[in-house]
Amino acid sequence: ENRWILPFNQAIMKAFDALEDHLEHNAGDLPAALLTISQSPKFFSNGIDPTGSYSKQLGLEKPSEIDSLENTILGMPSFIRPMQLPIPTIAAINGHAFGAGMMFAVAHDYRLQREDRGYMCAIEVEIGVGIPPPEMELFAHAVSKPAFYQTVMAAKRWGAADALQEGLIVSACPMEQLYQESLQYAESQAKFAAGPALRRNFMAIKHKAKGHVERMVMEYTFPDGELPA
Repeated sequence: ENRWILPFNQAIMKAFDALEDHLEHNAGDLPAALLTISQSPKFFSNGIDPTGSYSKQLGLEKPSEIDSLENTILGMPSFIRPMQLPIPTIAAINGHAFGAGMMFAVAHDYRLQREDRGYMCAIEVEIGVGIPPPEMELFAHAVSKPAFYQTVMAAKRWGAADALQEGLIVSACPMEQLYQESLQYAESQAKFAAGPALRRNFMAIKHKAKGHVERMVMEYTFPDGELPA
């Protein structure tokens, strides 16, 4: 289900640290883009694990207070790591993207979605959980005002057809074509980040377009008991 539990948050952080290091020291003048896809046949990401039930299924012990604090600290910054890359980022949404899963998807610059099944959904209002300001900002930057209201106030399930009409995704395609079409789309965007100079320019434009979202996420402090879903 690709739940955002502590080991997953830690792995995401390490993966993006490695990507940033590669881009800085090894990528040279090659075109570059990031494509994110899940191997799960059902879930792109099913959000955090608010009850701990998924962690128990994996045989993980109840986290210590330090682990819980680390998970809270890493959580929201993990979701927006694609925003911090100086290259185009593309999410291939092959299944459900709920809560934090949708947040991670909209943190990418572009999205493609499987057309036959799977939804993006901010489920907080449906399950009685609050939505922190940085999460609101993350959704608001990706869709129109009416779609934003539908997302956060009505827990709208964005299937591929509706998401494409809204502009939340750039393409809807059959599952068997999703990876190849997403890869081709990533390759078409990679030219904007070919070499250090173009990557610096791309990052500057990216900051101007959506840097306010990153800043709100990175500067936000969660009150006790308030967590993203």
